[in-house]
Amino acid sequence: MDEYVISADEKTSIQARCRCHPTLAPGQARTTRVNHTYGRGGAVAYLAAYNVHQARVFGRTEPRTGIAPFMHLVTQVMSVERSEEPVAA
Repeated sequence: MDEYVISADEKTSIQARCRCHPTLAPGQARTTRVNHTYGRGGAVAYLAAYNVHQARVFGRTEPRTGIAPFMHLVTQVMSVERSEEPVAA
């Protein structure tokens, strides 16, 4: 079969953040300590696609949305070797 069916979506303006300090394990008479301060890394777009025939999910982050990032996602999905597809019973 030479056809692809892809369902795709994007989530825009996801804040790339990381904790400034590691979570500390509980100690004697002390609960777990979690610092809620984050360092910001800017906003990214998350693009995801579901290849219906292969039952596989693909995802990637891009600095912005548009046709070029979407085509990168489509290329990623379509570059999977046909031999990697599940065999129909």
